[in-house]
Amino acid sequence: MKSWFAKFRISAALDAGRPLSPSLRATIARADDLRRFEASAVGLDRTLRNSAPKREIPPELHSSIMRAVRSANHSASRPRSAPSLGWLAAPALAVLLLMVGLWWSLDRPAASRVVAGVAPAPPWSVAATALEQAGQLARTAPSVALAPLTDELDRADRDVFNATQFLLASLP
Repeated sequence: MKSWFAKFRISAALDAGRPLSPSLRATIARADDLRRFEASAVGLDRTLRNSAPKREIPPELHSSIMRAVRSANHSASRPRSAPSLGWLAAPALAVLLLMVGLWWSLDRPAASRVVAGVAPAPPWSVAATALEQAGQLARTAPSVALAPLTDELDRADRDVFNATQFLLASLP
């Protein structure tokens, strides 16, 4: 960690063009890796400073860059066409037909359901029949629904009894 900080200080001093501090020089003198880093950093710094490019910037470079920026800006601001929604027609028609079919089947008047020649039942007899069927369902449903649970509870009781018998037989 200390060598990283020392390397950072060496690099910062070279970037700023300042000489190394005496305490940093003493730290470098004690560590071989810091001496190698300083030598390579000084050599690299000297090479980069002495080999600065001497090229002349062409005068037309600015105008060609600005033309490219303007043309890119014009192409980006061009309005885009809306995506094609032709594929949406078929699913929309299918959903509409499904909804009309459901509405037609669920919302027909009661007169159309009456069979010719048969009078509709009075409302009180329909209610009485519904209540009677509900009573039968209340009596039969619990035994049908709970039968598997009752069987499982019987099996669990038998397993507990067998386990206790086994444990009692294995005690001395």
